[in-house]
Amino acid sequence: ELDGSDLGQVRFDLAHDVASIDYTIAPSWRGRGFGSPLLVAAVARLKDDRPDARPVGVVLAENVASHRSFEIAGFRCSADDGRVVRWELPCQVEAGS
Repeated sequence: ELDGSDLGQVRFDLAHDVASIDYTIAPSWRGRGFGSPLLVAAVARLKDDRPDARPVGVVLAENVASHRSFEIAGFRCSADDGRVVRWELPCQVEAGS
C-alpha cells in the first residue's frame, strides 16, 4: 500500500523448492518503477519463510516492463523460447561452503 491505495500484489505458487512468481502492479501505479522493489521485498519475505525456495518468474516475451523489473531486481534470464522468458536468481554460495 502506498498513499492509501494498493500498489500491487505478489503471489508465490510453491511446488517443491520452486516458487513461481505471479505479480501485478495496480494500473494507477504502473510505469513508476515499483515493479523491482516489490519483487525484491516479496522475495526477501519468501526467503525468511522458506529459505530453500527458488523464486522463478515466467514472463510473456512482449511484456518489456516486467522483464526490466525482474532484471533490476537481480534476476537473470535462464530460458527464452521466443514466447515466454524464464527469470531466476543467480546461485549464491554461502561463505565457507
